[in-house]
Amino acid sequence: MTQYTIGVDVGGTKIAAAIADDLGTILARNVTPTEAKQGGDVVVDQIVTMVQYLLAETGCTSKQLKNIVLGIPGQLNHKKGLVINAPNISGWTNYPVVNRLKKSFQKTAVILVNDAQSAAMGELYFGEGKNYHNIIFMTVSTGIGGGLILNKQLYSGAHRIAGEVGHMVLNLTTDDQYKCACGRHGCLEAYASGINMARRAGRKLKELTVISEYYGGKVLELSERNGGKITSIILSEAAGMSDQFAIEAIEENGYYLGIACSNLINIFDPEAIVIGGGVSQIGKILFDSIRKTTQEHVKMTANLKTAILPATTGTDAGILGAVAVGLSQ
Repeated sequence: MTQYTIGVDVGGTKIAAAIADDLGTILARNVTPTEAKQGGDVVVDQIVTMVQYLLAETGCTSKQLKNIVLGIPGQLNHKKGLVINAPNISGWTNYPVVNRLKKSFQKTAVILVNDAQSAAMGELYFGEGKNYHNIIFMTVSTGIGGGLILNKQLYSGAHRIAGEVGHMVLNLTTDDQYKCACGRHGCLEAYASGINMARRAGRKLKELTVISEYYGGKVLELSERNGGKITSIILSEAAGMSDQFAIEAIEENGYYLGIACSNLINIFDPEAIVIGGGVSQIGKILFDSIRKTTQEHVKMTANLKTAILPATTGTDAGILGAVAVGLSQ
């Protein structure tokens, strides 16, 4: 009898779900805006409705449903089935999401997974990781997260927090410009997330005594159209217009990410590091800088064969990752 898995990517703005057969073929999908401000129970009701829709759409019975996997951005207690904290969803603090969902699907396993770890599995099953056994996935967006794949298996660690690459410390600083959202100073995320890359560029732009058309001018022009706010997207667009200031800002971010990659290679020696998230969409300028810096800082430089690759699952990373976790069980 064919078994099915449903992966659910639970975000603060939208919930995406997909059902797959045991070969990993995606049979149906569903997306809905998250009623995040209405409380935890309302969000679970949304998930229930989406699961029921996918079952009806494919003709899958509850007996055939092997598991439901929830990819959640937040702190989780896997043993108790709790969301300890999901900042973007009201009421999901020490929230018993597994028990709540099992009221509707009593005979189906419900699995919680961190969204970045889930995305790592998505790359392993559906993306750049298919040809490798040992990869590290890094997502660089508003924050920085990650996941470790060792011997084709997700490695979560003794406390299920492995892969928090954004909180490796790059610099023992007390400068509040580099204070991380976690409360510490000098974390990778405080230097290289999309928000912090843009903030650093904004500070440097204000310090320029001369701004020319192709050194800060395009960044300034685009930011003025955005209410004076610089973003990673603006830096990417300005770099595409040959603004050298934007190019240098992106290369600097690549430097910090390259230091992180060299640290990870020295510790884990993976076959590949796959980088996803919004910042990765900047493309060649960023990846050239990451690869150059990594090559310069890995201890065994002459023998470095670790591939550094852009993720290919894109905006489907969360949903495909949740499906991949279900398939791996």
